[in-house]
Amino acid sequence: MNILRKAALSIAAFAALSVSAFTLDLPIETINGKDYYVYRVAPKETVYSITRKLGITRDELIAANPAVADGLRAGETLLFPTDPAPVKTEKVKEAEPVKPTEPAKKIEPTEQANPVEPVKQIEQTEPIQPDKQPEETKQPDMQPKAPELSELADAGEEPADTISVAVILPFMLESENLSKSAENFTNFYRGFILAADSLSARAKTPVLISAYDSEGSAEKLADLVSRPEIHNAAFIIAPEDPVAIANIVAVTDSTDAMVLNLFAVKDDCYRTHESLLQGNICHDAMYSKAIDAFCKTYKNKNVIILNATDIPSEKNEFTTMLSERLLTAGIPFEKIDFSGKLTDQNLTELPADKDYVFIPTSHSRETLMRILPALESFKASNSSASLFGYPEWIILQGNIKDKLNRLNTTIYSRFASDPASADYKNIIASYKNIYGTPMDYSIPNQTLLGFDTAAWILCAANAGVEESYKGIQNSFKFKEIENGGFENTSLYFITYAPDGSIVVTLL
Repeated sequence: MNILRKAALSIAAFAALSVSAFTLDLPIETINGKDYYVYRVAPKETVYSITRKLGITRDELIAANPAVADGLRAGETLLFPTDPAPVKTEKVKEAEPVKPTEPAKKIEPTEQANPVEPVKQIEQTEPIQPDKQPEETKQPDMQPKAPELSELADAGEEPADTISVAVILPFMLESENLSKSAENFTNFYRGFILAADSLSARAKTPVLISAYDSEGSAEKLADLVSRPEIHNAAFIIAPEDPVAIANIVAVTDSTDAMVLNLFAVKDDCYRTHESLLQGNICHDAMYSKAIDAFCKTYKNKNVIILNATDIPSEKNEFTTMLSERLLTAGIPFEKIDFSGKLTDQNLTELPADKDYVFIPTSHSRETLMRILPALESFKASNSSASLFGYPEWIILQGNIKDKLNRLNTTIYSRFASDPASADYKNIIASYKNIYGTPMDYSIPNQTLLGFDTAAWILCAANAGVEESYKGIQNSFKFKEIENGGFENTSLYFITYAPDGSIVVTLL
């Protein structure tokens, strides 16, 4: 039977940034005809310190500046619309539960999730049996699959002991109005169960999934990690709070459990705790890997670094590292400084008989608006010219994304998906069929993250945590750290091709 059909969650989310929330007077700048409050990130400032200073929440900060979810940099410019419109989603109910064709297993009546009302805690759900798909959820035309997921079941082998997975996240099920963060965690869990349910036929070992609402409370977390079932878990999905992660691994380092940190991108606790897996490639390794791939991809091009002198250069660290590597590799490059808009005149001295790739020293939308017209004009007479950029551009849509396509733009990113792919479409269809509501199209997509995480666990449960998995959005290839845990080394190149397609390359 489909596990999540036993439980339905009602979700109501509200995301709005009120300008009256600011406790500081911020300067106002007009960008593309729209007024924004402007805040410059000072050295050593954190998301927490900025939200306290401005009198806003973390969700409001990220809603206005999505790139903040990937970390802050000193000198970075944060923009807040002076007249934002609130975003409100109506209350949504999942599809009615479907009766199983056979009795549920390993579930006590008192532990079953209520099929109508939100539950405070979802525990001890039915183990995923590897033998067959239940009849009521078999839909061959719509079941998602894990790309490049090796077959895990070998004929004739007896199933091993059940593998327990504990998902400890702040679902905030007691809250009447869930935050965007809590809604994201719920979507993650939906994707997790979707993968576990649809891929269970490939599993060699039955998997028991238990979900716990940490409620964003240190006291609740302490209670959860003291429980025997948590100590006996093979894998634990940890919440995004670094303190919570540290408290969990302080316990699991003396057990066989592996703790997976997917949400605290900058947390480096894995360097000293052998039970912790950092699900995101770290900042320095990401830059190094992206630059290595850049040099291989553009080894026959002239690299032009575009530096706007009158706005912050948030990516100066990256372009400086790139320049050093280009010099070592013997790849020609030069920097063009400009103020205001990049003009055709700025590019006139570039010989027409050479191939070029341009890269700015800033990821900001303002920088793109300044450089794109001149680059499009240059490409009209130099068709091989291209643009290289940053993860923050992945959320861009509409006219500006069309321009990126025309310039054959490539960016690097920790995650990547192609909505036109068959796997992506299959998950959308299955999600709608199972939950009775469309999957959201946020970037990154938490449902896809949950799906890929569960698919990787099915691999790792039998082959070990260093087993590689190429996902629909997130991939996992963990490397063990000396005297520590494991770090995911996966990184993508995403190319927006002139024909409008997206080419995703796992480096």
